[in-house]
Amino acid sequence: MSLVIYFIPYPYLFVCFIVYCWRHKNQEALIIPGGRTAALLAGACGVAITLFAMVVAMFPPRARRISCSMRRNLTAAPFFSSRQDGPFAGAQK
Repeated sequence: MSLVIYFIPYPYLFVCFIVYCWRHKNQEALIIPGGRTAALLAGACGVAITLFAMVVAMFPPRARRISCSMRRNLTAAPFFSSRQDGPFAGAQK
């Protein structure tokens, strides 16, 4: 649920992009090629995808059983991550 908080600024960002591109009459000053209609289309797609991602983030993932190999990997990971011959063997603590 806390993931939704990070999505909140993005619809505002896309709406500001649409307003910025729509107010400029000079076609060379626009950020996006294709003029005002392309800016409207890109901004609307950005808002729609962000709102869709916010809705999808509201639903928790389905619970599933942990397989035997996954349980073995999760329990063995702390023992193998503390080995001294890993990629950071020369780093000082």
